[in-house]
Amino acid sequence: FFVVMSKTPENHVYVGVEISEDPQEANLDCGLELCAENDLDFLALPLLGPTFEPFKHSQKILISSDWHHAVVGKVTSSIDLDTEDDFDRRRGEQTLMSEISYCSHMALPAILLHTPKSAAIVNYARAVYSALLEHTYPMLWLRVPLSIEGEEEDADGAWLQWNAFRTLCNHHPKLTPAVELTADLPAPRILERWKAEQVKCLLIPTSVFMSDIHGRPALSLRHQDFVKQCLRHKAQIMLTGPAGAVGYQAYREHLRAVKKSMPPLSPIQAYEQPYYDCLQAPLQPLMDHLASQTYEVFEKDPVKYAQYEKAIGHALTDIAAQCGERGAVVMVVGAGRGPLVKATLRASKTSKVKVTVYAVEKNPNAVVTLQAMKQQCDWEAVTIVSADMRHWQAPEGCDILVSELLGSFGDNELSPECLDGAQRFLKPDGIRLLRT
Repeated sequence: FFVVMSKTPENHVYVGVEISEDPQEANLDCGLELCAENDLDFLALPLLGPTFEPFKHSQKILISSDWHHAVVGKVTSSIDLDTEDDFDRRRGEQTLMSEISYCSHMALPAILLHTPKSAAIVNYARAVYSALLEHTYPMLWLRVPLSIEGEEEDADGAWLQWNAFRTLCNHHPKLTPAVELTADLPAPRILERWKAEQVKCLLIPTSVFMSDIHGRPALSLRHQDFVKQCLRHKAQIMLTGPAGAVGYQAYREHLRAVKKSMPPLSPIQAYEQPYYDCLQAPLQPLMDHLASQTYEVFEKDPVKYAQYEKAIGHALTDIAAQCGERGAVVMVVGAGRGPLVKATLRASKTSKVKVTVYAVEKNPNAVVTLQAMKQQCDWEAVTIVSADMRHWQAPEGCDILVSELLGSFGDNELSPECLDGAQRFLKPDGIRLLRT
């Protein structure tokens, strides 16, 4: 979400850089120049307390969209909200809250929080949760190492600390881990745990990279596998540490090559990808008229309509002998923008059984699309019916009744209530699709 582009290259990977807290380096102007020179997408800039020196002395004034795309705030890492020193604790909390408030004011998309100083995290988590409730816009990324230095390979102390922290923050959806790769990866079991997290940012220290035979930076195969898993869920990468003589662009090129080596998504994966880690509100088509965009999402399903077409084709073949010259009467109830009508017509052509189709739809806006399709696609065998299936009086019975009122889960689209009213259209020996 840092860079909004009209057309993003397929193998593009968003890579940013973390700016050091050294006052000589923590400068917005220098950071933006560094990004431009190395073809980086964003930078994480430290705030350095309530005076916000890196921002205050900038000679470049960014418009709000640039702040949103190019800069991530980074809270002062020396803050310790769980120290025993009461004065330091109070001052640290004031600094933290003022830094987060300033980032929210500047419309930054995310704020990088430092790793908890110790196992004591209660006060730190309480302050972060208060900030989450007060500022609804920016994401908060808690920096968490993939594994804690000195632990056994199969120890999961880092994940347990993250899990405890987010639990104290009531699993707030805008708090996510910024996982930092370590030179020694933990056991596969621990990696699987991290893969299940909503990792929006992957921090990769330059010290983790090795050198290939040409002297260019490269990750080990195990590191590459984990990076690919994160990229599949659209995580962004932030480079940390000095780049050395090769510059950050060499690291970026390697990461781009890693992304390019990933196998292309299958049609099903491409369809599912926008909905990873997304809790959707159930649709209520009986009460609401669905938007055209919602219908378009349905129609992108690469499997469902092919299976419907196959099932309708089998049903037409089964009843071909009893239909006579006129062919079968098929009623599509809840026709939407017509994908099931198209599937029915294709199945008719494949099975060589004539059909008369009634497309019943209560959404007047979708009916406009259906009427346009009838004119443009030569749907001579299709009758468009703008009516509620529960109240429409059909002129004849149907041989096949087709519906896709399935719902996101269970029967949240009220399919039993709707289809019970449409059941009367079906002839005694008719076929219903879908049927449970």
